[in-house]
Amino acid sequence: MASYNVLKSDGSTLATVTDLTINSSAASIKFIGRNIIDYGQDIAENQVHIMENFANTTEPVTPVAGQLWWDTNVDILKVFDGSTFGQTALQNIVEDTTPQLGGYLDTNTQNIGSTSDEIENIYVATDSVIFFGDGQESSIYYNGTALIIG
Repeated sequence: MASYNVLKSDGSTLATVTDLTINSSAASIKFIGRNIIDYGQDIAENQVHIMENFANTTEPVTPVAGQLWWDTNVDILKVFDGSTFGQTALQNIVEDTTPQLGGYLDTNTQNIGSTSDEIENIYVATDSVIFFGDGQESSIYYNGTALIIG
């Protein structure tokens, strides 16, 4: 009986699909063999699973590297790295315990502020002025020749 190969992006064979069969063991979607009858539902379900990123409480069976999965337990998009599913990015910036700034931080005309004990009411304005206090009563800035504390 004839068959065809399903190739991955790197050119390696993911599955061989024999005519008149459905291969549902090689990946998280079904591969439809040539000349199979009544394949519409399988194609439609494949499309839906891909559109919804396999949304479920359990990870997809037989994932391939790069496959996405929406984990409905925690409402997070995860990606398969070839061995495990991991988060695609931080879901909350507070989760990053070692933040690093990779370049210039543009405040987009907004102030940067914090009311924690470590940085008590310090605001950096867009005109290079640093303000201190609840009402921004004190400030420090450089006027081109001297550091002004006010």
